Parts: sequence; structure tokens; C-alpha cells
Amino acid sequence: MTWASMRWQDVCILKYGKALKDYKHFNQAYPVYGSGGVVGSTDTPIAPGERVIVSRKGTLTAYWSSAPSHVIDTAFWLEPNPVLDAKWSYYAIKNLDISTLSSGSGVPSLSRDDFYREELLLPPLKQQKAIAHILGTLDDKIELNQKMNQTLEEIAKAIFKSWFVDFDPVRAKKEGRPTGLPPEISDLFPDELVDSEIGEIPKGWSESTFGELADIQNGYAFKSKDWNEEGTIPVVKIGNVKPMLVDVESCSRVDSQTVAGLERFRLSSGDALIGMTGYVGEVGLVPKVNELPYLNQRVGRLIAQAPSDYSFMVVMTRRKEFKLEVENLGTGSAQANVSASSIKSIKVVAPSSDLKEKFGEVINPIIDRILTAAAEIEVLSELRDTLLPKLISGELRIPDAKKFLEEAGI
Repeated sequence: MTWASMRWQDVCILKYGKALKDYKHFNQAYPVYGSGGVVGSTDTPIAPGERVIVSRKGTLTAYWSSAPSHVIDTAFWLEPNPVLDAKWSYYAIKNLDISTLSSGSGVPSLSRDDFYREELLLPPLKQQKAIAHILGTLDDKIELNQKMNQTLEEIAKAIFKSWFVDFDPVRAKKEGRPTGLPPEISDLFPDELVDSEIGEIPKGWSESTFGELADIQNGYAFKSKDWNEEGTIPVVKIGNVKPMLVDVESCSRVDSQTVAGLERFRLSSGDALIGMTGYVGEVGLVPKVNELPYLNQRVGRLIAQAPSDYSFMVVMTRRKEFKLEVENLGTGSAQANVSASSIKSIKVVAPSSDLKEKFGEVINPIIDRILTAAAEIEVLSELRDTLLPKLISGELRIPDAKKFLEEAGI
């Protein structure tokens, strides 16, 4: 069977979402989708089974729901005809890039009629399913790594909270209970809590400031004339500092000549960066990338005062309580700004250097695994984005794509 030239109106119906009350929570069985993706949950889905969700207003893109879902009135859900595989249609719409179909002078909007008029080259159903399986395998691996990173970070935060916030090992020793920790770690905790200006702390620990734990390097003030879409050198701005990992892929770029003499602003994998304007207090790590980025103004590099302080610093700054403290230090009416000196003045509890070093021995492998998984996500994403248009257009044959994945070890 040959591929058939059609229009979207020939193979599917876009169904309007419906307004829903009281969905902005995540404690019910089914996801609620809007133009920005999952926005809540409900027990009353309207889209059955696996479906493509298509934005109608705002951010115009497509989402894949692997379960029944509710779709609010800022999005459509796609009902495929028998000739169309739902998962293949998701990748075909991603390849189409419906943001180019935007109409309206204000908020970007998608008209069903405009979408229906778009052409597509439809392969036989069996080939649709094979293409969707290849691309879906890559997306599944990406999602697995993303979930693993979330779990790993939660583990690191839980250990930090137990040791340095709730003082669980100290309380256990005080009450004559086992700490559940190896002796070489357990022995580093005292068996008594004492009063201090910042509340109860373990005996022998001290009240300190964040500045005694870490220094903060401000970024370089690149000029507007420096930015170049064709440049090869990424520069981390405020908007690139995402939770846990810096988004280097979407960085603005400059020419190599622009960064001549600016080596001290070049970042390294694992560097912790903090937002100091707008998204103040947001902390992300620089991932493992081929082209290391440079640091822009109003983004701070957190530099541990001692190597043994690195993991303690990273996990502390990734806790929501620390971000809130930084936000409370913000000034400015248009957008929040915070200074390095203000962040360094934040009060912290300082355990012994030996304990921070043991914490690092536990946490450093977790951080490294997060960075490695992020690098794997980048490789998988690039591979998917390379294969998608070639498979959807028929330029790449399915056996060749499978061979390509096998050679890549997938």
C-alpha cells in the first residue's frame, strides 16, 4: 500500500474541550489538560483512552495523554478516524508545528478550519503504528530519565531534611534508639540538642550564614549587540535557570570572539546557578554538555567555600524553604531583585566538616547520576527530533530507523 495525500479533515475530528470547576489539584484519578498541558485532575474525564490534546489558545502545541482525561475549553482533543493511528497523529502534529497556524491579533489561537485544511501524507495504518512505536520508545526513555531524576532529587532532599533540619539521628541517639546509619556516619552526630538564636540545633553545631558556606559570582554584562542567533557560544540568562537543571539548549548565543578574555565567566558541568532577578532564588545545575555556556548578569554562580561543602550547598539551595527566604529578600516594584550580599546573609545551621564530607559521599553519586541522565535525555531528544520529520515524511524507511536505533544502543 502507498502513502496517501490527504487533509486533516479527512482523518479526524477536533472536539472542543469543556469548562470544568474545581480541577486545580492533583489528587484525583484523571489528568485535566489545557493549552499548557496538565493543569489539574478530575474523576470525570471526557476524552476516552489514549488521545492527542491540541492547544486552542495560548501556547499552540500538542500533548499525548496515555490515559482518559478531561480537556478544558482552551484545548481540543482529537478523535481519529479508523484510518488514523492516534499516537502517529501526535507526532504528525508535532511535526506540523501548529503554532504557525496561529490566528488572532492578541492571544495566539488555532481555528479548527485552518487545521483541517492542512495537508498530510498518510502511510498505511501498520506503518503508522511502527513509526509511532519507534518515536514512542525514545519518548518513553526520556520520560523514564526525567522521573528518575525527580526521584533522585527527592531522595537527596529527604536525607538533607532528616540530617540537617529534623535532626533525626540526634533525636534517636538522645532517646537511646539506633540511628539506622552506618557507624562512621552515626558517630558524627551528637546526642543532644541545645537552644540557639535560630532555634534548637545539635550540640557542637554552630549558627552560621550562607556566605560562610558559599560565595556568589555575578555574571558578565553582555551587551545587546553581542547576541547572535548564529553564534556557537551559549550564555545562561535568568530564564534558562530551571528547577534542578539549567536549560542550556534554549540559551541565547554569542560569537567566540565575544567571550575572548571572559574565561572566568565560563561555566562547568555541575555548577550551581541562582536567579537574582525575576525568578529569584531558583537554582539549577549546569548539565553535561559539549559546549559549556557562559554566565550572564543577574545570574549567580554558587561556589562552595570548600569541596566538602558542595553537596550540602546544592541540596540546601534546592529546598523550597531556601527559595522562599531568597524571595523574601527581593526588592523592586517591577520585578524582584536580590543581591549576592543579601543571599549570603541568610542564616543557616553549620554541622561539622566531617559530617558534610560524609553527606557528600552519599549525595555526590546522586548528583552525578542526575547530570548523566540529563545528558542522556539531551541525546535522546536530539535523536527523536532528527528522526521525527524524516519518518513522518517517509524520507526514512522504518527498517533503516530501527537499524539507526540499534547502532545507537537503544
